[in-house]
Amino acid sequence: MIFACPGIYREVDMAILLNCDALVLSTGTFSWWSGFLNIKSEQTIYYDGWPRPGSDLMKMVNKTELYPKSWIPLL
Repeated sequence: MIFACPGIYREVDMAILLNCDALVLSTGTFSWWSGFLNIKSEQTIYYDGWPRPGSDLMKMVNKTELYPKSWIPLL
């Protein structure tokens, strides 16, 4: 487990995430890119409840193209 101190540069945060063996992602783009660019991760877990079913955003998003097949959904 790694704890990063607040105030460190985003580049350092990304470098730390790219070297993790497993990731649990938030719904933000920073998390998505860390999961996408991390080739070392054995498990990448993402929240499957976003976008909210029935929302306008859900109508614009194709979730099968949004998340790689190797990622694990968590609802």
